[in-house]
Amino acid sequence: HGAAGTGHLLGVLPSLALPPSQALLYLGAYFMAAVAAMGAFGAIMGRLVHGGGPLMVRRIMYASSSFAVVLGVVWMGQAWPV
Repeated sequence: HGAAGTGHLLGVLPSLALPPSQALLYLGAYFMAAVAAMGAFGAIMGRLVHGGGPLMVRRIMYASSSFAVVLGVVWMGQAWPV
């Protein structure tokens, strides 16, 4: 979908510094964790939609996106040279 940007590149970048056997193990673990996280997110959202309805999902999405924006502003403020 492209919404993740370069996030996955940064996730697999450490494998370049590892020997091939360890890099393969790292990438396998990364793959399994990414699939598990996406599956868990889908399951949670499915339960929320089924149990709480679309209004509940909309509120959760607004809250999580607002938190992400606030966190991004805080990180930019911390990185801003004084």
